[in-house]
Amino acid sequence: MEYSNIEKDLALISGFINIGVIKAGEEILLIDSGLEEEVPELMQVLLDKGLKPVLIINTHAHRDHCGGNNYLQKRYKVDILASPEERIFIEDPCLEAFCFYSGARPLPEMKSISPSRVTGLLQPGEEKEIKGIKLSFPDLAGHSPGQIGVGIGDILFCGDAFFSDYILEKYKLPFLVDLDGFLATLDYLKDSDYRIFVPAHGKPVTDIERVIDLHLVKFKKIEEDILNLLEEERSTEELLQGLFSLYKINISGPEQYFPLKTTVLAYLSSLSKRKVIRTGLKGNILSWKIT
Repeated sequence: MEYSNIEKDLALISGFINIGVIKAGEEILLIDSGLEEEVPELMQVLLDKGLKPVLIINTHAHRDHCGGNNYLQKRYKVDILASPEERIFIEDPCLEAFCFYSGARPLPEMKSISPSRVTGLLQPGEEKEIKGIKLSFPDLAGHSPGQIGVGIGDILFCGDAFFSDYILEKYKLPFLVDLDGFLATLDYLKDSDYRIFVPAHGKPVTDIERVIDLHLVKFKKIEEDILNLLEEERSTEELLQGLFSLYKINISGPEQYFPLKTTVLAYLSSLSKRKVIRTGLKGNILSWKIT
């Protein structure tokens, strides 16, 4: 993991994700805590820099953003803040796997992280002074139901509200749970007055309009590909098979399959809401077709 300054009293610890560091005198606030398996590296950085965390603000509950919560809370007795929707999954991470598996007990391969206790709630859109620092927490839902950002001055830590150029190129179906919410978040970012936007993956950006335009092109292409496949009535599984073939995605196991399925279902929900597609039954199996 690498430590780098953004500006005075603001820094990043970069590993699998960017962990934000806000200095408040002798103490620090962390924005997310990274992967559980990266905790030893994170601890080494904290010790080398003489940093003592007293608070973690989780942008959302995915394992790469709150995996270090459990250890840090035990070692430093840190408080943890999150939105109400994300709190549920931070405190009981196995529920995420239940959601992916349609509410049934998930497969053993669908592992969850260690739980941690959320000690305070942040309402999306609220502003709050913490440790003498004025922070804002804009609603950035879409990638996750209750994702929030962390704004300090003209810098916004965005979680996974947008993806780097590399991620957009590498992943054919970037994960999201609410397409309409994600698009609304992109609109918010585009119209906001922030100067620097810090994603969870990749380097901070200032040219947010260019980045957002790339997302819109990507999402439109995925939507068009889904609609082309639904010229013929297909079940969800048949649609997934068609998309995986089109995008040359080779599924390695359940832990990859179910998030991809969730993403496609998010597109189907949005298209159905807009009455672009309709549901049906094909051999007693739920199916989809353009209207």
